[in-house]
Amino acid sequence: MLARLFVVFSAFVLVIWGGPGVTAAEPDRVRVVWKDGHKSEMSEKELKQYTSFSVRPEYPMEAQRSKITGAGIYLLYIDKITGGVARVEIETSTGSKLLDGYATTAFKRWQFKPGTFVQVRMPCAFNILRPINPWVF
Repeated sequence: MLARLFVVFSAFVLVIWGGPGVTAAEPDRVRVVWKDGHKSEMSEKELKQYTSFSVRPEYPMEAQRSKITGAGIYLLYIDKITGGVARVEIETSTGSKLLDGYATTAFKRWQFKPGTFVQVRMPCAFNILRPINPWVF
């Protein structure tokens, strides 16, 4: 009985605090709609080649202190002529208005090479164990 309780407690501790070998789940791949209308998926490293400016969404200290976490998916609508982000929609919320606000604010600043994309579907995660967002460059 005591051994079973120890195993359950150990599993709980690993889930809550993490441990060696505990890593974030793989993010959704970035999905893009090219200017000619065809769709494809790519890694964030590949997407980076088509940006002239991008900034990581900041994980606000207020959220970190309150242990607010979440993962969301954002749709970036790109101006074909300028390459700027015309608007950002939340496809899947992080569950926190604060985190969604920080993500959308950062994504609105992104700049893509003009005439490349019309839409980018971007995953973003905020995690206490990895405060620097590993899914967004």
